[in-house]
Amino acid sequence: MPLNRMNVNSKQQALKAIDRHLARFLTRLSGGDSREICLAVHLLNAATREGNVCLDLEAVAGRPLLLDTADDCPEVAPELDAWCRILRKSPIVGTPGDFKPLILDDSQRLYLYRYWDDERQTKDFFRQRMQQESEQGKGGIYVGADDQRLRSLQDGLRRLFPGNVGQETDWQKVAALLALLNNFAIVTGSPGTGKTTTVLKMLVLFIEFAQSRPIRIALAAPTGKAAVRLQEAIGRARETLNCSDAVKDAIPQKAYTIHRLLGTIPDSTRSRHNNRNPLPYEVLIIDEASMVDLHMMAKVIAAIPAKAILILIGDRDQLASVDAGAVLGDLCGEGLLNRFSMKMVRKLQKVLGSGFPPDFRLGDSGGMQDHIVELVKNYRFDSKSGIGRISQFIKNGDADGFIKTIKMGDDPDIQWSGLPAMTGIEKALAEAVIEGFEGYLCCFDRKQEYDNIYRSFERFRILCALREGPFGSANINRQVEDILRSKRLIRADNRWYIGRPIMITKNDYNLGLFNGDTGIIVKGEGSGWDRVALFEDPLGRLRSFSPARLPEHETAFAMTVHKSQGSEFDRLLIILPDRDFPFLTREILYTAISRAKKSLLLWGDEHILRKTVSRRIARTSGLHDALWKTDFGIGRYD
Repeated sequence: MPLNRMNVNSKQQALKAIDRHLARFLTRLSGGDSREICLAVHLLNAATREGNVCLDLEAVAGRPLLLDTADDCPEVAPELDAWCRILRKSPIVGTPGDFKPLILDDSQRLYLYRYWDDERQTKDFFRQRMQQESEQGKGGIYVGADDQRLRSLQDGLRRLFPGNVGQETDWQKVAALLALLNNFAIVTGSPGTGKTTTVLKMLVLFIEFAQSRPIRIALAAPTGKAAVRLQEAIGRARETLNCSDAVKDAIPQKAYTIHRLLGTIPDSTRSRHNNRNPLPYEVLIIDEASMVDLHMMAKVIAAIPAKAILILIGDRDQLASVDAGAVLGDLCGEGLLNRFSMKMVRKLQKVLGSGFPPDFRLGDSGGMQDHIVELVKNYRFDSKSGIGRISQFIKNGDADGFIKTIKMGDDPDIQWSGLPAMTGIEKALAEAVIEGFEGYLCCFDRKQEYDNIYRSFERFRILCALREGPFGSANINRQVEDILRSKRLIRADNRWYIGRPIMITKNDYNLGLFNGDTGIIVKGEGSGWDRVALFEDPLGRLRSFSPARLPEHETAFAMTVHKSQGSEFDRLLIILPDRDFPFLTREILYTAISRAKKSLLLWGDEHILRKTVSRRIARTSGLHDALWKTDFGIGRYD
């Protein structure tokens, strides 16, 4: 992403100071006071903080820079060739494979070593697995199956996916089969396309195919909330499966956060499971993979046994991870999916037989496209659903179609209005806030079980694009508290008032609380504390903590769209800011809207909405090129 324009606000001044200090430090290490090196380090550090894995020097070379860098750096970036020559001569800059603070590759991408190494591990993992399948035939669990097991698999596919032969492709069936044919698979799709259903039927096929031998399967997600949702969804649906009770009993009933799966070490960023101590599983399924940043993916990959199968489930059109990288997007590529090589088509055809779908499209020479399935049929929102239609307009960047649909106002599930005046925010919020939060707050008076309170709270939420500013989540939370206090729904006499929802904003490995975990303040009956914070862990159990022990956190009536990933709510109020910002992209709006299961109220001025739908996020990395544009023919596509 071009970095010739940097966002400047008061909160960033401290971060800019860190950029300058790091730039000065590494410049001194280089043995001189080169302003070109100082500028490169400054821009690189800022780029990684904005979610990029590296700095694309070509994107900024020769351009004016609007940076508050004092006298450390030039006002105009050097020309590309001259800049690269200076960097390559520096003792702190290496080429791929060197162990130096900075790495400059042949495509003029500059990395901090840590990010280059994370990208290398991720790239090598997927390329090596594709190479094994291409040259050695080492694919998934199905490879080498005899005729009896082939018939068993065919029977399983017919039972679990009983669609009529010859109709449109059942991409859920294809995704489940692809997971058995490959040593890694990726399933992407919008909310409502049945990703969790596909995972569940995939589990049945793995268990049945293993026959009497127990197969070790792990389910994981990036956050506690996402892990709980995955576990609950599988728990609800497992009894509906057309399989034996023994197979149902063998389906994993627990889903872990990735942190917990890898095994956190107190006061350390390292994990118990790594390349020296791999995970004890044969199949690892990670849900909500769009939230997995590059560093976390590298840690997962390091801990996967050589013969284990990795399956990633997510939505490639959602926001990328909060930290650096857009791993799922890079893995899925930018082109059309559901196109397979002739070699993969033959494998699918052998299993599906006469049920082979007629509308298969051939792709190129294999590689990544043979490992990815996009689910396209939406079971939650039909073609007439307003939420489904505007989601598709956003994904396609169709601002006209989006605006026309929300203006029509013929769908009761979607309400749109412009932003209220800053002085009238509380008044405009009042009706939605009382309707949305009164139910769960009244649960305390009725002395309902705390898990019921949790469920009631999850029915409504306010999502903001920003954290700060009049329309940011911090101010909206204050306004909500004022409204609820005025209606005597809360007694905000201190910060730990009964019913206060809180969200953790900093990982605490010792307590097992992680960024994004949501809890509620309740009475500390029998705990020895006047008030406690209740959190639901990935196993569905409620855990209580003294509020004084909690890591950094904030009130969570309203949250940013980034924080909402992995969650779903019956109803939403989505609030955009009153000014345009570069980070307002179609991905942030799509992610927000796709959190709603039933209805939403959207606040945003038309010109801001148009710009948001028309703008795409672009994170710089080398992972996409390494996997999709290779020299050995794997992963190429048009």
